[in-house]
Amino acid sequence: MLKNRFAKFGDAVETRIMNCRCASEGRTFAVSPKIQPPLSVPHCSPPIPRGGHGQVKSGGDFPGRPVAAKRTQYELISTHHILPLSLIIHMKKYLLTILSFFIICFIWHNSMADAPHSSRESIYVLHLIQHYLYMLPDVGHLTNGVLRKLAHLTEYAWLGIALYSAFRVFRISHGGKCTLVISFLVASVDECIQLFSPGRSAEFKDVLIDTTGAGLGILLVAALTGIWNRFVLSR
Repeated sequence: MLKNRFAKFGDAVETRIMNCRCASEGRTFAVSPKIQPPLSVPHCSPPIPRGGHGQVKSGGDFPGRPVAAKRTQYELISTHHILPLSLIIHMKKYLLTILSFFIICFIWHNSMADAPHSSRESIYVLHLIQHYLYMLPDVGHLTNGVLRKLAHLTEYAWLGIALYSAFRVFRISHGGKCTLVISFLVASVDECIQLFSPGRSAEFKDVLIDTTGAGLGILLVAALTGIWNRFVLSR
């Protein structure tokens, strides 16, 4: 009998101490009347945020309930203002795939033009470059042939960036090698299309230049990804 009284007295003291501790932290100590929680692991309600005059703040996703003044990182991610990570990945997959096909179609469309039309476009771009970049010393020596090679290099560099980025998003192994192989095939078809264009010819040297441009695009994506992982994500 005496032992039970001392046990009840100890429980009451423990409950009173936890009430005082939770009250100082802005929380309430709740004890179930049927099942008593262990004394070592007390059950406390979440802290109640208060305003400047000690008033309880309410609102948020659950009206009438108190909400925290500062939202945690998990709560910020789970809000409707940020798109889910899976949706972002799917959007990147579709956009990069569409961009890759668009660049391939653009390259093949340019190869279908006949020699006079293609030369007029190249000369027009050459005059624009010489007009706006006349202060550079090497621009004056830029010829139509060199400009066409640089144009092919730039087109396939964009193709390499799009394809390699798509392979990275799809998590395909050996994405760099796959990008080079596809770029080589696209360049080969490109040169074959030029065989059927009036006044134009096909050269294996152009295929190698185009594949080199794709390789430069791969290196650019790899370098930018490494810089991003090293200096941004590592913080």
